[in-house]
This record gives sequence, structure tokens and C-alpha cells, in this order.
Amino acid sequence: MKPERKEALAQFHRSQIIAAARRLYESSGEAAVTMDDIAREAGYSKATLYVYFSGKEEIGRAIARWSMRALLETLRLAAREPGGFHERALALCRALADFYERDPWSFDYAAGEVEFDPGSPAAPQVLLDIYETGEEITRLVGGLLEEGAAQGEVSAPLDVPAAVLLFWGSLCGMIKMAGAKERYIRLSLGLSRREFLERGFALLLGSLGGGRGNG
Repeated sequence: MKPERKEALAQFHRSQIIAAARRLYESSGEAAVTMDDIAREAGYSKATLYVYFSGKEEIGRAIARWSMRALLETLRLAAREPGGFHERALALCRALADFYERDPWSFDYAAGEVEFDPGSPAAPQVLLDIYETGEEITRLVGGLLEEGAAQGEVSAPLDVPAAVLLFWGSLCGMIKMAGAKERYIRLSLGLSRREFLERGFALLLGSLGGGRGNG
């Protein structure tokens, strides 16, 4: 078998295993799922699983990488929306909310923290991939905020690293809270989850210093 075909086949099997693990983790929780469960769900022997993954930890990292890449692509598409800073930033907020609504489990994976030293020569490639994807998201959001500062819609001078963390943390926290408190929001405020988020997005963008967030 040619090397490229062999690698394509291996990638197919890895993808099947990852998809099976995601289904089980979503339905039962990661802690409750065993390698035997994943093998059964994927239609492979347990021995075959270990050909492609060293264990659940490596599968979990592969899922995190998949989730991060899916999130990055979602945000890239939103950032290409026509218009100025406000329109594109609002599109990004809405895209992240849509991502959470479609797949809250992957949202949690993507928004979580992976602790490792990216400068370590022993760092696994999958963790390096996750880290670099996270950095790409940071650069994308940072570039958008810098554009807003240049347009006078974000307060300047701008401490970009701090602004990105504050913006991203506020946005992710708001979306997760709206999902967890949906019933309370409806009963106490008379708003749907999405109506509440739209108000939150307006307040968040307004807090950046532009004059349009409260309009």
C-alpha cells in the first residue's frame, strides 16, 4: 500500500474513533466512558483502538483539537461578514452563540484550558496544534479589536492581549450562563435566551468604548 493511501486510511480510522468517542462523551459524560465502550461504538476491537490512540487522554486531546478547529473556522467566517467593526464583532458574537447552541459539549472543550509548556521539546503534537489554534483565535479577535480602535469604536490606546482575554472571557461566560439559566431568564426577564444574549452583546460591544453598543 502506498504511504499516502496508508496515512489516509489511518486518518479515516482515527476520525471514526473520535466521532464514536464524542457521541459517547456527549450522552454519558467522559468519565463514565471506557475504551471498551468506544471500541464497541466505533465498531473496532479494543486492540485496534490502541493502534491509533494510547488511551482516553489522547482521544480527548484529539476531540479538543477538532473542537478548536471547528470553532476557529466558525469565527473566521463571521469575521469576513461585510461592514465595519460593529457589524463584524456582532457577527462573531452571534456565531459563537450559534456554535454553543449546535454543540455545547464542543464549546466547553474549545473554551477550556489545556495546560502544557508549548516550548517543551516533549510536548505532544496534538497539544501544540490545540495551542496554535487557540493563538489563531486570539489573533483573529485581537485583529478585530485593533480594527475597532482604528475606526474609533474601541477605546484607544488598546492593550490588545488584555482586551482579547476580557472580551473573550465575557463573551464565553455570557453564552454559557444564558444556556444554564435559560428558564430563569425567561421567567424573571420575560426574554428568550437569544433575546437576552442580543442585549448582552450590545452591552459588551458598548463597553469597549464605541458609541453604538447601546443603540
